[in-house]
Amino acid sequence: MKCMCWICWENAERRTLAGDWVNIKCDACGRYFISREFMRENKGKTLDVEAMRYLISDAMSAGVSPTIGNGTARFVTSRKC
Repeated sequence: MKCMCWICWENAERRTLAGDWVNIKCDACGRYFISREFMRENKGKTLDVEAMRYLISDAMSAGVSPTIGNGTARFVTSRKC
């Protein structure tokens, strides 16, 4: 099913649902699991694309499924000059 990537907001594909987890496949970010509760709690917040892509590739290199939730998400922070 077509959807939007929660990391980069490009077109993606929702592969499966497993309990609270949604399996997303994005051509730019890769394949990852993201918590539906996490998505509801963080609507309007912007994930740090570079940090999240690194998390996904690092997890894949280690042979584990990348998961995005409260403990792993990295958000864009605004910096004041």
